[in-house]
Parts: sequence; structure tokens; C-alpha cells
Amino acid sequence: MKEDEGGSRAAGGNATAVGRLVGAIDWLVEHEPGLYDALEVPLRPAAGKLSAAEGAPA
Repeated sequence: MKEDEGGSRAAGGNATAVGRLVGAIDWLVEHEPGLYDALEVPLRPAAGKLSAAEGAPA
């Protein structure tokens, strides 16, 4: 298994979870407060969401 710079093998799973959580914000804002199953929240692809910061080297 691949480890991150801190020696953790959980980094990839954590990054995936964060992506799901952040991607769900817009969907959750449109719905009533409550508990939702992960299968109810649509997956939103991150295509086109990541780009280099302005002025950053490529």
C-alpha cells in the first residue's frame, strides 16, 4: 500500500470522503434539515473543479 508523507495509509480514503462531503453542500442546502443516507446524496464529479492558483507555476 502507498503511504503519504506522514506515513498514513488512510490519506486516499480521507480525500475521497472530503470530496463527497464538499460535493454534497449544494445539494444539502436545497433540502430540509435531517439525516440523509449516503445513497440519497448524488455524486458530483470533480471534473473542471481543480485548477492551478492564479500566478502559480504550472
